[in-house]
Amino acid sequence: MADVTPPPGAFVSGIVDWRKILTDYPPGTRGNAEGAIQGLTPDMRPKVSCPELQLECVQGCNRLSHCQGDMRAFGSLFPGPPPLQAWDAILYYQCRRCQNPIKSFAIRILGHPNTLLSVPFVDVSKLGEWPPFSFNTPPRVNSLIGPDRELFFKGRRAECEGLGVGAFAYYRRIIEDQKNRLLGEIVKVAQRSSAPADVIALLQSAISETQFSKAVDMVKDAVPQSLFIKGHNPLTLLHSALSRNLHGAPDEECLKVARDVRVILFEFAEKLSQALRDQKELEDAVSRLLNP
Repeated sequence: MADVTPPPGAFVSGIVDWRKILTDYPPGTRGNAEGAIQGLTPDMRPKVSCPELQLECVQGCNRLSHCQGDMRAFGSLFPGPPPLQAWDAILYYQCRRCQNPIKSFAIRILGHPNTLLSVPFVDVSKLGEWPPFSFNTPPRVNSLIGPDRELFFKGRRAECEGLGVGAFAYYRRIIEDQKNRLLGEIVKVAQRSSAPADVIALLQSAISETQFSKAVDMVKDAVPQSLFIKGHNPLTLLHSALSRNLHGAPDEECLKVARDVRVILFEFAEKLSQALRDQKELEDAVSRLLNP
């Protein structure tokens, strides 16, 4: 059977923490991981690290939970290089709280034992996992993008696999399709913060505008300051990225812009959540003081 080892550097650049390889990258990933092994056994086999991970416990706690892992199998488990060049392991994780099984990873450590400890990182591959890999998306982002969650998952996967054109196209479609949802959340913040009636009316009128660029221009001075990111209007930042002429641009450049869009979208969702939460706490505090 053919070697199942992914090609060097598949999807990963630089040195990545071992935990991130396990939780944030799909099967088929290969790269340099820090903390993947804890030394060698007396018979010169690598001691694979099973760090505590935060994983979704969907069968018990129904929340992000701390999970403990242990190694259930070790050796030449899958087709690949000859012994002493590749070391396979199955890592099994269960929830610390409810003890339900959460995830199993099939991983490969590459390198001769004599060289594995000579550098602070090791060449690792993620061969598979069960249940199937999915990206952890903050609940506030899921709420913000609404029915486009599946598109976001595809864009996130394209980004992780280095497919810049695909990732950019998915993210642009999500932002443009969910324009009204984004503006609706901004209206909620404006109403909660007692913004002037004309400002709220302007934000609401932008929802009926079909073009994203025109809607952004309409409300550029109406977005509450509490939603600004590093002093900038989040809608303006998103529009600036999405309106860039990337026709014929290298895939690497498209990937950078796609990542920027995702980062801004995540921060925007966090700002919305924080602003609404702060206003709710303020309203509750005033209500309690007025009505003891």
